[in-house]
Amino acid sequence: MNVLTDIPTLKEGLKDNKKFNIVDESNQNIEIISTLENVKNFLNLPTNVFVLQYPFESAIVTKDLFLLTVRKFCSTTTKIFPSSSSSSSSSSSSSSSSSREEEGVTKLVTPEWFLEGFDLTTEYHYFVEAFNKAKQSRAKTEGKRGALWVVKPARWSSCRSISVSDSLVHITRLVERIESEWIVQRYVERPLLLLPPRDINVDPTPKPSIKCDMRVYVFLRQAFPLDAFLHKDFYVRLGRSSFATDSNSFSGDLFPQTHLTSFWTEEDRDESGRPLYAISDVSFFDQLQRLFPDQKQTIERDVRAKIRAALSQLFRGAGQQLGTWPLSRAYYGIDLIFSLPFSSDSSSSSSSSSSLAAPSDEIVEVSTDGEDLKEDSSSSSSFPFTPHVLEVNFCPDLRSVLSFSPAFVSDIFDTLFDSPDLLSDRLTRL
Repeated sequence: MNVLTDIPTLKEGLKDNKKFNIVDESNQNIEIISTLENVKNFLNLPTNVFVLQYPFESAIVTKDLFLLTVRKFCSTTTKIFPSSSSSSSSSSSSSSSSSREEEGVTKLVTPEWFLEGFDLTTEYHYFVEAFNKAKQSRAKTEGKRGALWVVKPARWSSCRSISVSDSLVHITRLVERIESEWIVQRYVERPLLLLPPRDINVDPTPKPSIKCDMRVYVFLRQAFPLDAFLHKDFYVRLGRSSFATDSNSFSGDLFPQTHLTSFWTEEDRDESGRPLYAISDVSFFDQLQRLFPDQKQTIERDVRAKIRAALSQLFRGAGQQLGTWPLSRAYYGIDLIFSLPFSSDSSSSSSSSSSLAAPSDEIVEVSTDGEDLKEDSSSSSSFPFTPHVLEVNFCPDLRSVLSFSPAFVSDIFDTLFDSPDLLSDRLTRL
């Protein structure tokens, strides 16, 4: 198949794949288009050419729309009914009152992997309400600061524009000072911590202290009904300084080194292009087996099952919102972070797991996943950390994953345009 692309990593990665041929615009038989530019009008595309985009994928790749999409299409609703004692206190209640009692109060239950967040342009008043609620909950621990919130640009990516604060005034002034669109989300204060890169093989007594998150990849053959696959290869991004949530860690150069795992430059790669502050999924699971020796036999299975459950719920709920262009295909890079639950009750966590996460007195309730994914969510797993979806990236940079998995580009195209069964050892269906 003839492929037209402006993405260097795709051109390089398909050189040795005989099923696909890189061509230029002069070719009259283009069959696949993959471009960094957003296609504005799909109706102008040739009717026989595949395109690696979906018409409305901004519903999940744009941060403010992602919040709305998850709340509307990936959440469930439940009803809270009045207590039976109050409903039976009188047999002469009015019909309108009885009707209200029967209906109950509808409550939105967001997925466990969703971090509470708000669009500060249109939902500021909801954010203030949530901020005050979290602050009041924190007040139960005297002398402690309020819950932390992270502020991000809604429509563009820049680590230098991210800010974390527990001050409503600071967050409000920040947004007012810089003219842009912003979102705010609860900050993960008890993330899974890993070993510093220099200590992975030399420290006989592991002392996990570095924040981490991961970039995983989903290949989307069809948005609705869903036909998508999760690739088994991923990489884990590491912070540079020991994780902390004291005020000093949020100031100066220490902030990006401690809290921003994606704060890289070209100088942070070795000669092969491999990032210096990242590890492969193989090294990641080796560390987990070392840090959780009692779960050595099951921890990889449990972690992968939790990731699959979260992403399956995301794409099954949001898939129909991406559009149904028949010749659309796509691959997405999804950033996830594992953390202990946002709960004041840490009794369910083992002492070993507690030492792998920053201490916190969070007491915000976490909701549960949808009924259809219970068997995949590893609810019976003893691994106490929960994955949270941070963002979904369109046409992600593949240089880092290629440094760990050289055949990754071929895997993308073989999955999207050939038979996924040929890669059954590297793919999991969502």
